[in-house]
Amino acid sequence: MFKDKKTVIFDVDGTLIDSIGMWNDVDRQLVLSGGGKPKITIGEDRDKFLAENTTGEIYLNYAEFLRTSYDLNKTKEELNALRNVISLDYLKNQIDLKPDADVLLKELKQRGYILVMATIGSRWVIDIYLNENKNILNKIDLKEIFGSNILTKDNVTNKKPHPEVYLKAIEMAKSMPQECLVVEDSLSGIQAAKNAGLSVVCLYDKYSDVDRSEILKISDYNVSGFGELYQRVRKR
Repeated sequence: MFKDKKTVIFDVDGTLIDSIGMWNDVDRQLVLSGGGKPKITIGEDRDKFLAENTTGEIYLNYAEFLRTSYDLNKTKEELNALRNVISLDYLKNQIDLKPDADVLLKELKQRGYILVMATIGSRWVIDIYLNENKNILNKIDLKEIFGSNILTKDNVTNKKPHPEVYLKAIEMAKSMPQECLVVEDSLSGIQAAKNAGLSVVCLYDKYSDVDRSEILKISDYNVSGFGELYQRVRKR
């Protein structure tokens, strides 16, 4: 898995950070605030929308999707702003790293790997993870681990499964595609990495179970968690 690799590229939400369930809670609160009744499939509906809408003001467009789907009594701009407000407490105080993510990152850094963060999440969210989330800060300094090797929605035009963010990660790391390994959790993220010509490890996340059969077909490796990846690195 790590043979002949010098760069490891990490997705963030659902991979490094245990946050996918949080966004389901945020969207439920958002729908309720606008006078709607959240569907049990709200998370799957969001994932489907985001997978099919990869350009433009993605999250503003998602707010419009919620507004029309639930006939909400707020504008898309109001919903988008409120979504950010609702998410703040989660992002600062409740969200945490996936188990053993900090252990693996420190081991890879010590061994001299180039580490890159590649997400289509917003930069302001990443900045909270880097600077304000005490759960994360008590375990690891992500700024020290990644330095300036961070790509977000603000750096790309196209969302995953388009390969743009991973193509830019390769360039940022000054590596060849065959020297890179991507760690991802979602089908769209894995597709993006494969579309960039990269090897991909799928890190298990229960919120991607709906796509599990397709994930197993296209990912190069599948692991249960960061502890398993850590053991593989240690055996090198």
